[in-house]
This record gives sequence, C-alpha cells and structure tokens, in this order.
Amino acid sequence: MVLLTAARLRRARFASLGLSQPTAPTAEAVVGRLGAVQGQDLPGVLWSLASRTRSCTVADVRAEFTAGRLVRGWPMRGTLHVVRPVDLAAFTNLTSPRVIRSMAATDRRLGLTPAVIEGACESVLGGLAERGSLDRQALRGLIAESGVSTTPAQRVSHVVYHLAARGLICLGPFAGTTQLFVDARRWCGSAPSDSDREQEADLSRLLLAYISGHGPVSAADAARWFGLPITLIRSALASLDDRLMTVETPSGPQWMAASALSEEILIASEKPVPVRLLAGFDEYMLGYVDRGFAVPAGRLDEIVPGGNGMFRATITVSGTVAGIWTKQNSGRVIGLEPFRELSAAAMHGIVREARRYAAAWELPADPRISLRG
Repeated sequence: MVLLTAARLRRARFASLGLSQPTAPTAEAVVGRLGAVQGQDLPGVLWSLASRTRSCTVADVRAEFTAGRLVRGWPMRGTLHVVRPVDLAAFTNLTSPRVIRSMAATDRRLGLTPAVIEGACESVLGGLAERGSLDRQALRGLIAESGVSTTPAQRVSHVVYHLAARGLICLGPFAGTTQLFVDARRWCGSAPSDSDREQEADLSRLLLAYISGHGPVSAADAARWFGLPITLIRSALASLDDRLMTVETPSGPQWMAASALSEEILIASEKPVPVRLLAGFDEYMLGYVDRGFAVPAGRLDEIVPGGNGMFRATITVSGTVAGIWTKQNSGRVIGLEPFRELSAAAMHGIVREARRYAAAWELPADPRISLRG
C-alpha cells in the first residue's frame, strides 16, 4: 500500500482536482473528471472551470452552457453545482427524497401546502413550455402569479428550491452574462432511474467519478459530498472494489480510482505544485469533510467568517492555504490578505496566476497586485 505524508496527500488531491496541470480541453471535460463542481457563486465557478482548462476563457465556458454541454442545478445538499446534463437526473433521483423530506418543516412554517406548491410548479413549467427559458425575475413572477404570497420573500425562494430539488428546473443557457432557467427534463434529455438497481448503478458510477476527481478520499468524504447516508456509500464502495485502490494517509486508509491517471497523480504528489488563486467555493475546499489537510490551524474562520457557509477565495502555496484574495475594480486589482509574509517565489506565482485570471476574463491588462497585511 502506498503511504502518503500530509504534504503528499495535499499534492495528490491538488492533482486529482486538475489544479496542478490545467490540461482539460473544455469545461465539460473538467466537470466530467470531477463529477460535479460546486457553483452557487456564478463568477467563482466560471473561474474554477476556466482555470482548470488549457486556455478556455470565461466566455468559452458560458458558451458550453448555452450549447447544452453543462448545466447548473441543485443535484445534492440543496446547493448549486455544475454537472453534465446527462448526470443531473441521476444525482437528483438519488438525493431528492431526503432533501424534500427535510423541507417539510419549512413548508409548514411558510404556509406552503402541497396544493400550493404543485400549482406553482405547474405555472413555472407552463411558462417554460411557452417561452423556452426564464430569467430569475420572470420565474419568481410566475410563482407569485400562481398564488404564492411574496411576503416573506422566502416563500417564493422556497418554491424555486422545490422545483430544483425535484429535478424540474436548472440553469442552462446564457443571455449575455445572465444565466437562464430551463425545464431540466427537456433541456437535459434524460429521465430519472426508475428501479433500485438503476439507482445503485447510478450511485456507483457517480461515486467513481467523485473518487477519480477528488481522491484520495474517505467514505465520510463521499457521504458528505453526496449528502447521503454513509451506509449507502459503503455499499457502493463495495460494488467498486476492483476499480479502486487504497492508499494510507495520516487520517487512515483512503480511496483512489485504480487507473493509470491515479498512478500519474501519485507520481505527481512527490513534486511541487504551483501557486493558485482559487475561487471561494472551489472543490479543494468543499470536496472533503476535514479541511485541515489544506487549511492551517486556527485559520478556517478567516476563510468562512463565523462559519456562515460563505467561503472566501483562497491563495494556495504548495497546496496549503496561505491567505485570502479578492477581486477589486472589476478584476483590475487582485487584493491579497496573506496569513503571513509571502516569499518572493510565492509572489511570482501569484503574478503568474493573476495573468491567467486576466486571460480567462479577457481583461485589457494584467491585474495590479495589492498586498495587505
């Protein structure tokens, strides 16, 4: 069994996530490799995807959504993720029963009866059938017209969540920089699995994608990522036994895909990794239960202030979070808030990364670096 030190574990995950060598030809290839990419912050996920490709711009990534090669939906944990259209129904079918049950108390608190929710869903789907796509304002307008009170505003948002959790809507094409809602069943062209056997096969397939794109991972990591009971994850792991390999880490045995790519990743884990400017909700921060592998002790609250769930964008040096960065003046300035003084080599790496950021967003000039702290 391969033994990974803490440093090698960081570098292996960095490589699995496509951060060491951004060689993917398209954003679709990135998502296919990782299984799903967390995406509640749209500018952030556009950068996360573009930065993992050889040369795609953010405009190129938007074009992939508009062409129907990617969607942004709520496939798990009640959180927006970018997935391939062919996978959205499979994810949703696995996770929606638990998500919908968890919404019942809020339904009652907001006075949303099953009949009211069904009426709103029918109104939205009718509007999508007529118009093809809707922006957020139009979607919320249809929900209000169906009889859902807009006071408090959370009522309408909760109905949107119902539509998403049931796999009825997703975000697909762009109109300029605005992403539009579409009928997920029509846009994605796939139906949810009907039988337990099909669902088991879907979970095994999606779990293998997660392990391939995030490994080394534990069963607890996978259960948290999918939002599913660990018993289901362990059963799926058993079904994948001959397609997985085990490595020893400081946290115990973890899994990687048994593939040539994993062998390359293990070799890469012995080498330095580049400095990166990661988006706030990057999978490097969100793909694992314990972020201590990458976040120095006592620094997590600076990344997620007050534990509010809003992850700030991070600077990584050697795979370790070395501070926070912010986009200022429409990306023309990159503000740095390092945890401690950055070395000259780290600053050179940040300058190179800022140039990649400027190229992805097609900015007229390289950003100016502003250092604080």
